[in-house]
Amino acid sequence: MDIMQVLGPNSGMTLFKGSSRRCQLARSVAEVCVSEMLARQEFVHWVDGACRIDPSRLIPLLSKRSDDIRGCLSRMLVSRGFTLHQFLQQIERLPNEVALTNSSLVVIDGILQMHADELIRKRESRAILNRSVQILESLSKQGVNILIIERNKSRDTRHTESLEYIQRRCLESVNISRKPRTQSVLLRFEKSGSEMVLENRDHSQLTLQESLFRLKLEAPNKGLKAKKLEVKNA
Repeated sequence: MDIMQVLGPNSGMTLFKGSSRRCQLARSVAEVCVSEMLARQEFVHWVDGACRIDPSRLIPLLSKRSDDIRGCLSRMLVSRGFTLHQFLQQIERLPNEVALTNSSLVVIDGILQMHADELIRKRESRAILNRSVQILESLSKQGVNILIIERNKSRDTRHTESLEYIQRRCLESVNISRKPRTQSVLLRFEKSGSEMVLENRDHSQLTLQESLFRLKLEAPNKGLKAKKLEVKNA
């Protein structure tokens, strides 16, 4: 997949809208974009507001694009905010961090997740969202692609209004869903009116080689030794 077909030829903010609450399908497409950039030896910043990022899901994607999977994963910089104010702090740090890494892709996952907190007043939530979007817009004008992942629909009025606000500020809004009666993923570019179909793969089904590599990555942290398996012909 050519990442420029998804993010567009020019830098800007792109909204990935998922149909489910967890946005798993939209996140899977974002992971493909991330793997493309990592394989090009680019740094990628991922700000996780939904606590759903799993870097090991990138292994099957990276194994098709690079021989140095460990090096690719080391260029993925993940930060988390567990409260709305912490999430804003992570976004405020991005300009300095991107200047150091010269990254051209920043992923913001679950930007509205923290805004659902009932303890946060609507006026404060709106002010923090405005501040966040201003920072991201400024980065996009410096040549950085900003990819925002958020669920498409919600019964919460604040979520709906905030999503509409983000969509207006984005260069493109992509509605991501499963193509009926297939395993393919359909991307509808709402502002340009175009569509794209991607063949989807279940990331949970790793090959033997990928499973062994995951074991090697986890071994140093768990005090385990990854053994090399040999398959002998009968």
